[in-house]
Amino acid sequence: FRNLTTTSVKQGQRVTSKAFQHNPPQPSRFINTSVTVDNSNNDYYNSKFTTGNNNNNNNKSFHTQYRNLSYSRELASASASASTSSQNPNAESVRKLAYTLQEATAHLSPEEKPYYKQLLAFDECTAHNATYDLATGRISGGVGNFWNAVHKIMPLYRELIVTGELNDKRMTELVSLLRNGLRIHRLELSKLRKNLDKDANNPLKEIHYFLTVSIREVSQNVLEGLVPLNSHGLTHLFKAYKDLGFTVEAVHMWETGKDDPKLYQLFTAESVLGSVFPFLVESGDFNYDEINDIYNRIKLSKSPGEKIHSELQVGMIRACLYKGFTEEALKIFQQLTSDVYSTYTSQNIQPPINVKSYMTMAHLSFIGFCKDIPTADVFFKGAVNEEMPYLTPLQLNFIKKYISNIWNITNDFSQVKQVWLTTWRHYELKGTSNSSVSSSLNDSFLSIFFEKYPVYTNEAFEEL
Repeated sequence: FRNLTTTSVKQGQRVTSKAFQHNPPQPSRFINTSVTVDNSNNDYYNSKFTTGNNNNNNNKSFHTQYRNLSYSRELASASASASTSSQNPNAESVRKLAYTLQEATAHLSPEEKPYYKQLLAFDECTAHNATYDLATGRISGGVGNFWNAVHKIMPLYRELIVTGELNDKRMTELVSLLRNGLRIHRLELSKLRKNLDKDANNPLKEIHYFLTVSIREVSQNVLEGLVPLNSHGLTHLFKAYKDLGFTVEAVHMWETGKDDPKLYQLFTAESVLGSVFPFLVESGDFNYDEINDIYNRIKLSKSPGEKIHSELQVGMIRACLYKGFTEEALKIFQQLTSDVYSTYTSQNIQPPINVKSYMTMAHLSFIGFCKDIPTADVFFKGAVNEEMPYLTPLQLNFIKKYISNIWNITNDFSQVKQVWLTTWRHYELKGTSNSSVSSSLNDSFLSIFFEKYPVYTNEAFEEL
């Protein structure tokens, strides 16, 4: 089972890494506007969201206006080609086109520019971004309009890329929209009544494809310098790769960016490094001394009272735990909690939930990555009993790593079984158990069971 999964993951990563060069066809259907998926309504969802005709009409109108600005036929054609025919257009051609367009429209007021309506539509799409509430697991911000916005924004993005109007703020909002699409897609998957692999017509498959292609397209444009992005936006972009499970691709993107002198500062920003370190941990192929040196240099560069970004602290905790430096990870965790609470208690207010989420992720990292099992046990029990001043949801991916570590390090099957049962009871109590969660949790437990009992025995039968 383990060999099969490892092979499948590596094959998937090989395929996805080719997408930077490959240009797959666009999907013809999109996703429903309801969070709870009802397969009986697939025809409605499929007919409601279609791609193709509307985009072509928008492009035609947009580029006709370009021609009205005394553009040559060649320029209008090049612009249309850049925004519709390729997801990896020639960067130099696009830059030249952008320069020409911005020169030609510099004297116009915002309302007079030929792309004014497209820009308003883009901003309206990002205004319908939804947020995932870590406390309740619910979607806020208007789910119905959210999926419409995700569907509409990429054609607008391709048109506006040459205008110079997609500043780092707008690009960060676009990345946030796409990443939240992945998170909400995952939530919808958990509500399915049957296995997605057995439902070939479910539009959820196509929304995942659409989001994946869009995230890769934006990534490529950032690396080519066609669009700006700030550290907050790039952090979200790497987190989107984390959601997709594309570790190798994310590491490749980071290495490409940091090796570009124009992008070095952005790709080595604190929050970005914090989102990248977990990828290095997942790959298992990283130099701890190098990472530790980067962290300490950033730490020493801080003036008195200036704090390290919480994202970087969480990433460094995970790297320490993976390499077995538990004490160092605990020191950073103590500093992280101290930094968060000192900032807000001095103002006599509670830290907001998005700030507390850094402590949540650090806590879960100790459960999933700590090789010192007694220490991991303390964090697991603290999460189960909800003893912390921050949320500690038992996220399944961390629990599976925890179970695996217990077995590989201690070979204690009784503890594996106890953690499995405790997690089950917790999920039932919280109402977060469903077929997808139970299937994945049981998979982890049973793979260990059959490793302990590879052949039939009376003891194995009794245990089962």
